[in-house]
Amino acid sequence: MDERGGVLRRRVLATLAAVAATMMPRPGRSVLVAPDDQRLRSETVGYPGASGRLQGYLVRPAGFADRLPSILVVHESAGLHPHIADLTRRLGLAGYMALAPDLLSTRGGTPSEPAEVRETINALPADAVVADLVATMIYLQSRADGADRVGALGLGWGGGMCLRLATVAPVLGAVVAFYGRPPKPDDVTRIRSPLLLHYAALDSKTNEALPLFETALRDGGIRYALHSYAGVNQGFTNDAVPSRYNAREAELAWTRTVEFLKRTLG
Repeated sequence: MDERGGVLRRRVLATLAAVAATMMPRPGRSVLVAPDDQRLRSETVGYPGASGRLQGYLVRPAGFADRLPSILVVHESAGLHPHIADLTRRLGLAGYMALAPDLLSTRGGTPSEPAEVRETINALPADAVVADLVATMIYLQSRADGADRVGALGLGWGGGMCLRLATVAPVLGAVVAFYGRPPKPDDVTRIRSPLLLHYAALDSKTNEALPLFETALRDGGIRYALHSYAGVNQGFTNDAVPSRYNAREAELAWTRTVEFLKRTLG
């Protein structure tokens, strides 16, 4: 790509990022970016995982032939539901190739019954999940339209899995974890990726581990920013759940996320 093309790409991606910064959830509107949005190209993809063949929801900006940095989106214990797909599209609008794998692919996919989904996901062996996430990273890097730079973003259960992934994948370019359960302190020292950590002040169960987590991060010289959002509980960014959603804090968290990804992945 020549210099002129590079300048054009940067301008277009800057415009996409500005659009994404305004694409915040609104109360009662759980799908912000339509599945058929013409600014995006989306598809279901299959690829080899560590535990079998995986499927995922892949999104990237339409009209780009060059390689883009990628973001691996790890769903929460509710599975790959419409809000996760919508979040993946928002990342596409920010100028990234984003892939949300269905981590129940090898078990027939995400069930329709929420209680069954949570029970099945919570029973998955953590090491097996991380191995599938490593395979997903390799798939993204091997795509002709994907750059070497790969980041990860996860919510709840998925946030914890992103942090576990960072302990075994030093090439991971960035991690954004929303209320993710921290790894064991001894494992934290293996992290090499810059971290952006979002936690909910009312989520006392998860937050119990944060003092030791921060101590391990500081002792390991790991680059991180940890934000605690007052008056909210886990799930505060999900406008599909009005009892948890907080528009102001969700907007702040999303703005910080896009700025962090631009700094770390480009």
